[in-house]
Amino acid sequence: MKRYIEQLIEDLQEAKSYAPKQKAASEMTENEFMEELYEIDRIIDEEEDKPMYNIFGIDPQIFPPHEKLTDEQATLLSSKIIDLWAEFNIDAVYPVNFPLAKLYPLLVEKFKEPFLYFPMGMTDIEFCNCEPDKCPFGEEYCDCKELAENWEKDFEEFEKTKNYKNKDELPF
Repeated sequence: MKRYIEQLIEDLQEAKSYAPKQKAASEMTENEFMEELYEIDRIIDEEEDKPMYNIFGIDPQIFPPHEKLTDEQATLLSSKIIDLWAEFNIDAVYPVNFPLAKLYPLLVEKFKEPFLYFPMGMTDIEFCNCEPDKCPFGEEYCDCKELAENWEKDFEEFEKTKNYKNKDELPF
């Protein structure tokens, strides 16, 4: 298994070379920036959602089953997958303290799911729909409850603003 994982890591490293090169917005001319905006609109209007493996050229079937890996191997592969995604400006969104070994099966599953890829900007890949009872990170790591509480507080603050008679007195 050790040699297989080494080869898989080499494949993940090679796939990074296929990532589109991107200029920072601050380095673009106004015309280049506008062209990117038009391209985003075109992608939204014309492109189909595709599984990640079509973008990276890595079939998810080559990833070993989680139960066949040690925690160390799963952590290493998770780290390499996250590095690959980052090269393509894709960010895996998960709780900071969630073990990478446990993240591995979630990452591999995302390779199969269709999504709309934008070669410019940043794309966040969410694993959780902010429903604590369905959170894939489990109760121990779930930060959905905290997010829901913050949303509730924000909503309550917003509702208070509706009672202002003079809109110039709004607190924001």
